[in-house]
Parts: sequence; structure tokens; C-alpha cells
Amino acid sequence: MGPEAIAVLASLSFALFAVYGWMGLTHSTQGLVWHPRGVLYFFGSGFFEALGALLTLIALTTGRVVIVSPIVATTPLFSLIISLIFFCGKEQVTGRTILGTIAVVVGTIAIALGK
Repeated sequence: MGPEAIAVLASLSFALFAVYGWMGLTHSTQGLVWHPRGVLYFFGSGFFEALGALLTLIALTTGRVVIVSPIVATTPLFSLIISLIFFCGKEQVTGRTILGTIAVVVGTIAIALGK
């Protein structure tokens, strides 16, 4: 078994442990509810998260870190923009959130480009 398969099994094991541990801590008697549409979103988001991590690792392996790292550091900025588009009215995005996101991006880029 390769290291990729071990990483996948470790991630799944931890996720299941965390979910059932949380259910034990909250004394939930309902159990897990699997709605078909929710499961589709869950697996879709997991797929794209894993794809993003894979593409980031490929970029860091093949490209120059000084170029790739600042690009990767813009992830919070894109997350903010996407949340404004898709969660309009459902999630409150304040000026403080926008300022914090920009500060994180600028700070990370400054650290990546610093000497």
C-alpha cells in the first residue's frame, strides 16, 4: 500500500473518529442523518478540497516556491469572494472580516517574499 492510500485511510479514520466522538460528547441520540442531497454536497466538497491540495502539492513540486507560495496564500481571498457570491444573505460578511482576510493574504505574501 502506497503512502497516498495510507494518507486517505488515516484521513477517513480521523474524520469518523471525530464525528462519532462529537456525537458522544453531545449525547446525541438521533445518530447520523444521511440526506441524499447533503451527501452529494459533502462528497463534492471533499473531492474539490482534495483536488486543491493535490494541485497545490504539484505546483510546489514543479514550480518555484517563491512564485507558488504567494498564489496559494490568496486562498482566503477567493474563499471570501465565493462566500459573498453563493451565501449572499445567508452569511454575514462584515468589514472586519474583509479587512482580516486581506491582512492574512498580505501578511502571508510578505512572509513568503521576505528574505
